[in-house]
Amino acid sequence: MHGPITVLPILSKLLEKHICDHLCDFPEENALLHRFQSGVRKFHSTGTALIRLVDQLLFDLDKSKVSGLVFIDYKKAFDLIHHGLLLEKLKAYGHSTVDIYADDTTLSLSSDMTNGLTVMSSALQQDLDDVSRWSAANKMVTNAVKTKCLLVTGKRISFKLDNCSLELKLANSDKEQVDSQKLLGVTIDKHLSFDVRVEELCKKLSQRIAVLRKIRRFIPIEQRTLYCNAMIKQVMLYGSTIWSNCSADY
Repeated sequence: MHGPITVLPILSKLLEKHICDHLCDFPEENALLHRFQSGVRKFHSTGTALIRLVDQLLFDLDKSKVSGLVFIDYKKAFDLIHHGLLLEKLKAYGHSTVDIYADDTTLSLSSDMTNGLTVMSSALQQDLDDVSRWSAANKMVTNAVKTKCLLVTGKRISFKLDNCSLELKLANSDKEQVDSQKLLGVTIDKHLSFDVRVEELCKKLSQRIAVLRKIRRFIPIEQRTLYCNAMIKQVMLYGSTIWSNCSADY
């Protein structure tokens, strides 16, 4: 079963395009978006968000700093947007409708090894508490189970740390600290080696190449090329600017 397709009149399409362009330009012109917000912005994408974050992590590692990350997950983020609060904000912005929400939120903080992880944990916990209060005020529900934390140390610095644990809480529950976490489709690991990402990618590509080998005798070269570009090349190149410095073994 397929959902119904809405066929809009020509005038409605033109009006929709005009309103969309106007609403997309308004937040930029009035500096309403956070400077690190990469969603729903021109010349921004998941790639620019990942590049900025990973570049900062690498920069901190070069300065012998470790970085703590908290990957915040929301329950049914788009479904739980409170219409009353949204209309109040739109009224304050001078608009009738706008959608500038993005539900992928990552907290990050770097610290010298001399300060230990206590100061970092305390600062991240304060930020996490601020997020919790903002979420409650805006009728959003954080998913405490899926919210994870990650300590990026690199291979060189990790051997110098006696304690590699971040003690964080959300909704009165301790946050699980993981060795790797997927963000915007790319898995980031604590050493920034991207070995996990490449292993996942090789497995996915192997399956798709196997399908191509089975069907190649039954379809013309044009369709094989189309399959390769859509199902293999796009997957292989996504985020390659981030993980291209992975281990030489790959």
